[in-house]
Amino acid sequence: MPLNKMLLEAYFKKLRMPQAAKTYESLAREAADNNLGYEEYLLGVLEQEIHQRENNRIQRGIKQAAFPVIKTLDSFL
Repeated sequence: MPLNKMLLEAYFKKLRMPQAAKTYESLAREAADNNLGYEEYLLGVLEQEIHQRENNRIQRGIKQAAFPVIKTLDSFL
């Protein structure tokens, strides 16, 4: 395994950024294919991490609430 890849994965782990660790390679390829700069690439990686954290927070809240039945707005119509 290349040193850069090992370092990146170690840094993502230390910073507790699991979603970024999963997606950085595919986003790097996509950025290269679309001639995106470093800032756009980094923005994409961080957006993925933030999105996943928000989803995890919502799921934790739902689980902690211990609702007897999960309902959506569609079920009220």
